[in-house]
Amino acid sequence: MITHGSLFSGIGGFDYPAAMMGWHNVFQCEIDTYCQDLLSLRYPNTRKHFNIFDFDAKIYENKITVLSGGFPCQPFSVAGKRNARNDDRHLWPEMLRVIDEIKPLYVVAENVSGILTAENGLVIKQILADLESLGYHTLILEIPASGAGAPHERKRIWFVAHAAGANDGSHFRTAQERQTSQFRSDFVEGNTTNAHGERFLQPRFTLTTETRDNQSELLWRNHWRTWPVKPSLCRNHDGIPDGLHRHQLKGLGNAIVPQVAYRIFQSIQYAHGRTT
Repeated sequence: MITHGSLFSGIGGFDYPAAMMGWHNVFQCEIDTYCQDLLSLRYPNTRKHFNIFDFDAKIYENKITVLSGGFPCQPFSVAGKRNARNDDRHLWPEMLRVIDEIKPLYVVAENVSGILTAENGLVIKQILADLESLGYHTLILEIPASGAGAPHERKRIWFVAHAAGANDGSHFRTAQERQTSQFRSDFVEGNTTNAHGERFLQPRFTLTTETRDNQSELLWRNHWRTWPVKPSLCRNHDGIPDGLHRHQLKGLGNAIVPQVAYRIFQSIQYAHGRTT
């Protein structure tokens, strides 16, 4: 069975598609108390870790197939003033440490599109160099939430890396080519990047996928709904305190798009199945 662990787990944006794939969610690492409570409710059998600075990941060495994480985006976002590596919220070095300690076969990371131009491209080059130094080959994709049928664009950068040495890379390249074909059928192809990857910018169709184990359809289409703005006077008519609403909105705002992660996970499972 493919094993999965998530960093900066949030409300479980990576863990949900991993579970839908039939993978085993081994651990989650999340510091926010609201998200911790939600993860405990949704994933009671998954081991919990809290502050990544205190997380000794060596206990999972060579036990995790896929490690995922949407490392904090504030250092690279406009709202976060784009202080990049000078921002104390820049936690990529900690994620890199965990990757080094666990040595997963695959790594999937997500961030805002601003990371491409942060420090005139030096940040993205450093991330690629960091992964290469640990023996990983990395593909970069830019995929918007609108490509999964969302009513907003929300461009995001996805890093998909596989460990060199596990195989010669041919099976993963085959999976990438297969997945690229799938992406092209769902998205209008935009500008291509350099040899590190491709961009798929504009939506064409929504995603419809099928789970392999039970052959039941997993439909991601038209589940997005436009909600009217509620006037503040009636905000508590549902009995939910304002503070909880704020936590919910923060969790959703920081979350990845699980529909996109699911498609990436499909590619990984295909590649992994060809090498085992």
